[in-house]
Amino acid sequence: MRARVAILLAGIASAADIQLSLNFADKTQSAPFFVPDQPDKVKIDSSKAVEGVVITPPFDHAFARVRCEFFDPSGESLQNVEVGEPAEDPIDPVAVLGFAQCNTL
Repeated sequence: MRARVAILLAGIASAADIQLSLNFADKTQSAPFFVPDQPDKVKIDSSKAVEGVVITPPFDHAFARVRCEFFDPSGESLQNVEVGEPAEDPIDPVAVLGFAQCNTL
């Protein structure tokens, strides 16, 4: 019984994750990946220059607004954005990303 509850809780927690994908300056795109809805930075290490990030809010939060902040590999903030629906956030100037921090508002 405890194992089933733990599995259900893990599924609920992951459902709130925010989906990102990176659009690189060389016109390629990363596979979509998820970052947790939390106030802590998450390592994403783009390795290539990024010109935009596609942000998809979690589907289990109707009309949720999401705030994401992007950082360079040293942890220096590059920019932040708020979206209420799937959207691309341009990274200006184009930069290698090292971390992201996203949370629902």
